[in-house]
Amino acid sequence: MIIALIAAFCIVAITDAGGPRNESETPAFLHPRSLNGGGPLCPFSKGKQEFGYIPVGVLRKNKYFYAVMEAEDVDPSLAPTFWYLAGGPGTSSLGVAMTWNGPCMMSLNGKELLVNTYSWTKQANSIWIDAPGPTGFSTGPIEPTLEEFVGNMVTLSGQLFKKYPKLNRNVHLVGGSWSALAVAMLGDGILRNPQLKIDLKGVMMYSGIVGPLDIMKTGLRECIAAVDKCNSNGPGKPAKP
Repeated sequence: MIIALIAAFCIVAITDAGGPRNESETPAFLHPRSLNGGGPLCPFSKGKQEFGYIPVGVLRKNKYFYAVMEAEDVDPSLAPTFWYLAGGPGTSSLGVAMTWNGPCMMSLNGKELLVNTYSWTKQANSIWIDAPGPTGFSTGPIEPTLEEFVGNMVTLSGQLFKKYPKLNRNVHLVGGSWSALAVAMLGDGILRNPQLKIDLKGVMMYSGIVGPLDIMKTGLRECIAAVDKCNSNGPGKPAKP
């Protein structure tokens, strides 16, 4: 089973690296079972699965890998959609799907897939994106700035929901660590481009990264409080132990 999963993912990478394909060909990343539930991400799942690439960036040199899955236990046409972006930067979102919030989890020995009882996909449609640059199965150069990366993600969002309009419902962006900052900026970018007509309802950030200025301000407040406590007898007088 694991061999089949790895083989399916390898086909994705090799096919894309092989250059342009005839548009009439069936993309190699479309698993035969993906139209009827199940697929390489989780053969036990009832949710329809699909994988692919979306070109973005300057001269469309970046190709972001995505995986989408319909909700399993509720009507997908009525379910909300979460869009997950892993932290890092450089951590594969697909890896998170296979170890945390996807329908299947890799066993500790890495030899089998186990059903994830607490999968987010039970009640929601799901989108995982490998980004930025050559993260995971994505290909292309690393974006030199955060702004360029977020711009690419805004472009991708329009193309993705145009391809999967049924997923454009009650959309929530989810990011942790570094990607908490990225999804906040992505949400802002989507709102600034109403022509995309994305039904964005929320942004979820957890364990978000903070910059040096935030750390300095917090540390300064703590330092001042400690000095005041130590020197509460007043200037020139013995400090309290």
